[in-house]
Amino acid sequence: MKRIILFCLVFLFSVSNISASHFMGGEITWTCIKGGPNVGQYIFEMKVYRDCNGITFSQTSQTLTHHNYPALGTTTPMLLNFISITDISPDGSPLSGNGCFDCASGQLGAVEEYIWRSDPITLGGTPPAEGWHFTWGSCCRSSSITNGMADDSWTLRAVMYPYTDPSTGNAI
Repeated sequence: MKRIILFCLVFLFSVSNISASHFMGGEITWTCIKGGPNVGQYIFEMKVYRDCNGITFSQTSQTLTHHNYPALGTTTPMLLNFISITDISPDGSPLSGNGCFDCASGQLGAVEEYIWRSDPITLGGTPPAEGWHFTWGSCCRSSSITNGMADDSWTLRAVMYPYTDPSTGNAI
C-alpha cells in the first residue's frame, strides 16, 4: 500500500504541463484576381510549417479571422479549404557528411508544409488606416524551437493596408 501511495505522490508532483503540436511557423498571403469572372476578388492562402519530429496537423478546413471588417472592431470568419501537404525538408549530400532529411521517418530537421486556400472572396471598400488584419492561431509551437516560446500558443497575422495608386490617385 505504501508503494502505491508513494507512486501516486511521485507521479502527481512530477507532472508538468506538456503540449506540443510541432508548429514551426507559417504565413498568410492573398492574391487579387486580375481577370475572368472573379476579377477584383481575393484568394487567401495560409501555409503552416511542421516539425516532422512529432504529431501531424489537421487536414480539415480552417477558419481565418478577418479583423476590422466590415467595420473597425468587428471580425468576420473566412473559410480556408485544405489543399496539400508537402515534405520540404532540406536535401543533404552524403559526400558532405550531411544525410538527407525525411519527414516520413520523423527525423529532427525534417519539415512539412501544409497549405489551405479560400475560394474567391469579395472585400468591399478600402481598408482603414489601421488595416484589415487576418489571423489564425493554434497551440503549440514545436518543443524543438530553442529561441524562446517553445510549446506556447501562437498566431499568424497579416495586415492589408489601404493603398493609393500613384498614377491615378485612387484608393485601391
